[in-house]
Amino acid sequence: MKEAKEQSTGQAIFDDLIIKAYVGNLYQSLKEQHSFALMYEMLGVNYDEILEEECNKVLNKYITIR
Repeated sequence: MKEAKEQSTGQAIFDDLIIKAYVGNLYQSLKEQHSFALMYEMLGVNYDEILEEECNKVLNKYITIR
């Protein structure tokens, strides 16, 4: 989020797109970390569900235009 905020343009629509891009890239990167998924599966935790919940939480916190 720090890097995304540093790219701020001052225009809400563009700033929201920048945030979505940063969050989307991180989400995709974590989604492709199969070792995390396997580790959480062994612990009985749904990795995909947690990842999606955290992604939505960040987007809801920082996106200004709904």
